[in-house]
Amino acid sequence: MTPTVTPSPLPGEGNIEPPDQWGWGEAAGWVDFRPADGGVTVANEGLTGNAWAAMVGWVKMGNASGPPYANSSYSDYGVNNDGAGNLSGYGWGENVGWLNFSSGNYPERVMIDEDGNFSGYAHASKVGWVNFSSLGDEDYKVRTSWRPPTPTPTLTQTPERYQTPNPPPT
Repeated sequence: MTPTVTPSPLPGEGNIEPPDQWGWGEAAGWVDFRPADGGVTVANEGLTGNAWAAMVGWVKMGNASGPPYANSSYSDYGVNNDGAGNLSGYGWGENVGWLNFSSGNYPERVMIDEDGNFSGYAHASKVGWVNFSSLGDEDYKVRTSWRPPTPTPTLTQTPERYQTPNPPPT
């Protein structure tokens, strides 16, 4: 019997900016968000594509329908972006299970700042926490070329100041 080879997903390179493509988890090891045979793309509505961790394999950022994802069933899941860089929802990996990007504020949810830098943690019951940036013994981070839109300042009209005339002499 010939062994079956499972093809690796090929979603394209994505918009993660090397060399800033690495997350870390104690049980998952290094997670590459721009591997040679895959890649993650960040868009205004969510993430697409695949990340790779040598210790746990591929992690899909969403199903084939694309964002936004309802995260209501096994066939409609993925990581959403609220357009301001706040991520929520689930990635999936056979050896990871559901990777929750909406892990709340403990220790910190996953966000993308105005410079495209990811921060925070995602959680999966099979592998624990995955950290998206660190300054320490090993500096690493995930960074994308996607940027949250810069808010347009709004002008508010202020009432003109009128001088109250002096009362007439009595």
